[in-house]
Amino acid sequence: MVRYVLIFIWLWSASIYAQNGVTRPPAVTIDELSESLHPNDSSAVAAYKYRYGKTWFERTNGGTWIMVTEVYTRIKVYKKAGLGYSNSQIIYYSDTRKAKGSFSDANTYNLVNGAIEKTPLKKEGQFEEEAEEDFMVKKIAMPNVKEGSIIEYTYTLRTPYFLSIEDWYFQFTIPADEVWYELYIPTYFKFNVYTTGFVPIEKGLTAYNQNEKTNVSEQYYTYKAKNVKAIRNEKYVTNIDNYTSSIKHELSSVYVPGMPLQRLSTNWNNIANEIYKRDKFGRELELASYYRHDLDLLLKPGYTQRQKTDSIYKFVRNRMAWDKYVGFFCRKGVEKAYADKTGNAAEINLMLTSMLRYAGLDANPVLASTRSHGSALFPTPFAFNYVISSVSVDGQIILLDATSKYSLPGILPERVLNWNGQMVKKGKGTVEVNLMPSINSHETVSVVAAIDADGNVAGRARYLHMEYIGHILREMFAMIPKDDYVEKLEATNKGTVISNYKMLNDNDPDKVLTEEFDYVNTMLADNVGGKIYFSPMLLFGENENPFLSETRDYPIDFIYPFQKKFNINISLPQGYEVESFPRNMSLAMKDNIGKFRYNLNTSANGIQLSAVFEINFSVVPVEYYKEIREFFRQMIEKQNEKVVLVKTNNPK
Repeated sequence: MVRYVLIFIWLWSASIYAQNGVTRPPAVTIDELSESLHPNDSSAVAAYKYRYGKTWFERTNGGTWIMVTEVYTRIKVYKKAGLGYSNSQIIYYSDTRKAKGSFSDANTYNLVNGAIEKTPLKKEGQFEEEAEEDFMVKKIAMPNVKEGSIIEYTYTLRTPYFLSIEDWYFQFTIPADEVWYELYIPTYFKFNVYTTGFVPIEKGLTAYNQNEKTNVSEQYYTYKAKNVKAIRNEKYVTNIDNYTSSIKHELSSVYVPGMPLQRLSTNWNNIANEIYKRDKFGRELELASYYRHDLDLLLKPGYTQRQKTDSIYKFVRNRMAWDKYVGFFCRKGVEKAYADKTGNAAEINLMLTSMLRYAGLDANPVLASTRSHGSALFPTPFAFNYVISSVSVDGQIILLDATSKYSLPGILPERVLNWNGQMVKKGKGTVEVNLMPSINSHETVSVVAAIDADGNVAGRARYLHMEYIGHILREMFAMIPKDDYVEKLEATNKGTVISNYKMLNDNDPDKVLTEEFDYVNTMLADNVGGKIYFSPMLLFGENENPFLSETRDYPIDFIYPFQKKFNINISLPQGYEVESFPRNMSLAMKDNIGKFRYNLNTSANGIQLSAVFEINFSVVPVEYYKEIREFFRQMIEKQNEKVVLVKTNNPK
């Protein structure tokens, strides 16, 4: 987990101030407990009946400002699959216990013989552990939870660190009936406010009041949402959190009367400069003695810029092993990582950047956010959790990440393909860099097959996977034994038995990844009334439209543009001829988003199918959703149309 610069603001006072706690809803009722289905979503396994939050500031006798957040939660469990919501946890930066988190007022309610039974959480249902150095986790497991139960709990977090306020969510994977959030912020502190998602949020009028305990004026904010639908994680979504309705607060300035105004990082340039100044980032880029001898042997006189880039990249990629830690700060430092031949993302990619600079190339680190972390939408240090390298070769920027054994210059691991990053140039600010691929990756499927009179299909297939398709498959194949992969392939295509499976160049990303196998399938063709029906795509087409919803709120994320070609040759059984076959088709979406071409030729002995399917953008705006949905519907319908074979009048 990345460690950020956390501010600790000191002011002087002689008292301690405590706000009233979070608002509480009405008590649990028999009607609530009797409810068997959510009134607005019968499929819901559980629902937030109430989720109320409140944040305010106190200050101690010693003069330290403390931010307090208190959250009340009430959840109704409708179905067995919702029992997991009986467990909850909070994670917070503790720094030798300066911050404190706790649960309280935790109870489970059930309806027993027409009366409400209340079961309080006991000590054995509460747990505390250290998630990582300076980070604590508090967990609870609610007692006596079953279908129909209602649970409630309150958690409180007190911290002197408030570079940001904990994000407040109005939307969840289950429905939410009422969500409220209140803030009382001293006028000394100014926060940038950002919202995400599509839920209508009622914002109250900003109010000011003088806090008599602290003698400081406060701003009061309220946010409310009601009857919020559950957010659904649809296919081809980068990270659903990017589109989940929430409100975010980032501290932008501090002004205390009698003291200078303190402005904090409020744009990408300021944030990047602050990160670069840190020893665990900028200083590591300056170190070179630990690799100088090895690099002098590696680089040959007369190397071009591209040859230098490729040689250095492969050297780092092959020497170093990624320890699976993300982050843009080094943990043990590049020198020790180089000696150990293992390091985190920052150590490997800052090392790579330093070596490229040593070779006389214009190389710079690029701050990024992984797909699981969410997109870097707003200028805040918390937007990033990763760093890659970049190099300018003959006027072209090439992005590099040496943490993967299967990457190449210009081919990043899938986890980094996440909108934009910020290239950091020492003393020159930042340049926004598009991390999404813009050139199509290619896959070619060649099939030779034969159908017998019983409708059984036997053949041989050969796949060629190139660019990003090859890279992502290599990453997958490295984690799955070949036999397990073949079993999964057979299970995905019912009635298929695969033999003589071969994979070529799976450990050499410089070459085309190739798969070859023989197969027999007894379920691809139907023999009905003396006629044989089958799709000429055999087991290589799509069967179901991934875009089922009539509407969509999020962009369509294909990860990378691609083109897939299919060349399928099918021999007919002796004594049969083609009675009917699918017509050729050419589909094209507007603005060159995608195409599908389907060309079928028949002869006395067989069928030849040539099909091409391409998507030309990594991410497609949601405005095109209806067209994409219809495009996929027509394409899949065509891929599943049947050839009909009948017996000939003059069998050979």
